Amino acid sequence: MDQECIYIKGMVCNRCITTIRDLLEIRGFRVNKVSLGQVELEKPLPAEGLVTIKELLKPLGFELLEDRTTSLLRQLKEAIKSLIEQNSGALSSIKLSEFLSLRFHKNYDSLAEVFSRYEGITLERYYIVSRVDKVRELLVYSEETLEVIAFRTGFSSPQHLSNQFKSVTGISPSQFRLNRRRIPENL
Repeated sequence: MDQECIYIKGMVCNRCITTIRDLLEIRGFRVNKVSLGQVELEKPLPAEGLVTIKELLKPLGFELLEDRTTSLLRQLKEAIKSLIEQNSGALSSIKLSEFLSLRFHKNYDSLAEVFSRYEGITLERYYIVSRVDKVRELLVYSEETLEVIAFRTGFSSPQHLSNQFKSVTGISPSQFRLNRRRIPENL
């Protein structure tokens, strides 16, 4: 879940590999590995990052490939992110399965099966991890109480949030916030 592969049409030699690696790194993309037809990035790309890469590749005669499965996976991740970002306490009343079924006009079980097969994590777990990531962000950049953060991120209670947070990170939200405060700001 931490890295992403993108596929590029038109790469035929080592010079293509070097050119694409240099181009992406100069533009701030963190590249793990480049091989013919494939780039492995350190982190998943937001939608605007993909658009930027498409624009960078076009003048050089390369084309970004995105098959239906890759497109569906990206759309599922973006839908989950938007669900988390747009809701403020309303998450607890919306089931992920209902939301995705309505959004994609597909059976949730088939969406979940494709996601699990290609991502190696269930949709539900991805959703929880994404919500915990949002909690971490709020713990770092706000002074909101755990009750408010639980409400904003759709957890039924601060205790439920704490249990999920600890299952993902290994520490409690309070420990996380305390550790973040101990780090000198000039580092």
